[in-house]
Amino acid sequence: MIGEVRAYQSYSRRRWELSYWRTLDGQEVDLIIDDHIAMEIKATSTVNLRDLRGLTQIQNEADWKERILVSQDPLNQVLEGVTCLYWQTFLERLWAHHD
Repeated sequence: MIGEVRAYQSYSRRRWELSYWRTLDGQEVDLIIDDHIAMEIKATSTVNLRDLRGLTQIQNEADWKERILVSQDPLNQVLEGVTCLYWQTFLERLWAHHD
């Protein structure tokens, strides 16, 4: 997924700053896009609240436009304020924004 975001960034000529976030106790978020979007990638086929830990902890660190969890769970839903997307849905939405 991160490779796909980078490919989209290059193709669309966007200049996003891409980074990650990690606490001293090991909580992490896989991808931070311009300090506006926090994205976690999970291999799970069923999203549960435990999968949201990093995105829940990072919630107070900034004024996030969106917090996204991408997984193999085909159910697109919002849990604890986190948008949970099936990986194909995420890719469709990403590339739909191409100018």
